[in-house]
Amino acid sequence: MNSFKIRVNSPEHSEKIQKKLFELGYSWCSISKKIQFTDADFLYVNRFNANEITYSHGYGNEDYFNSQKMPEVELIETITYEFREIPKRNVVNVGGISYYEDDLAEALKNIKPI
Repeated sequence: MNSFKIRVNSPEHSEKIQKKLFELGYSWCSISKKIQFTDADFLYVNRFNANEITYSHGYGNEDYFNSQKMPEVELIETITYEFREIPKRNVVNVGGISYYEDDLAEALKNIKPI
């Protein structure tokens, strides 16, 4: 993605945005990947230099933000799903009752012989 701008809703929102930008290879002034400027109203990416995050904050910045000729993006949280194989468990029969072998072994460790 080329240059883009982000409206920040809260310091917590800013922190989430910055963490994601750091994961994607962006940094503050091309060197720092430390969470900072969480009170800034707006963040910009690639505004002046490649892979660089900058910010604006304070009076008049809504107008400045709107004047920037770059797309506005938002951070959306997503949940992903994946399939994983369930390991096969051995079953043993004791007194006509079926147990998983590993569960039975664990239970037997807790029983003291008489």
